[in-house]
Amino acid sequence: MESMHIRKFKWFWAWQDQKEEAWLHQMAQQGYHLARLVFPAVYEFSHGEPGDVIYRLDYPDVKKDDIAVYLQLFQDSGWEHVDEGMGWYYFRKIADPDSSNEIFTDPETKVQRFNRLLAFSFIITCSLTAAFVPSLARSNSIIKLLGMALLLLWVYIVLRLIGRIRQLRRL
Repeated sequence: MESMHIRKFKWFWAWQDQKEEAWLHQMAQQGYHLARLVFPAVYEFSHGEPGDVIYRLDYPDVKKDDIAVYLQLFQDSGWEHVDEGMGWYYFRKIADPDSSNEIFTDPETKVQRFNRLLAFSFIITCSLTAAFVPSLARSNSIIKLLGMALLLLWVYIVLRLIGRIRQLRRL
């Protein structure tokens, strides 16, 4: 008998990794285990036995040729690779009361992960600025409004990532 699959839409920002991991943990406690990422913010779950399953996310700086070694490192540490999407890798394992249940135990490694995201977001923000600002003077009001909204969104993302990095550095 094939297990039942459900899809759920849930949006998380990059700096909300802990919130996303907690939500996936809650879903597993209800018997819904992440099967795959269908699209950004669309999660597919298989229904099974409820369990205390911990999920962790990573945004690695790994070349395509080194992905197998990267995944093997996690597997050797007891983590199952579930799926990846938008550069994020999703891992899970049964909660262990005798361990930290963390992929990374030091805040600096997490800071490095968010610095990679920050660099990517900063490049997009600069690109959007270079593309939209010169053309805004010649555009109609709706295009100006959309361009400014998109630019402000990316500036907001950069600022939130900087805030998350500062939070991790205080640990």
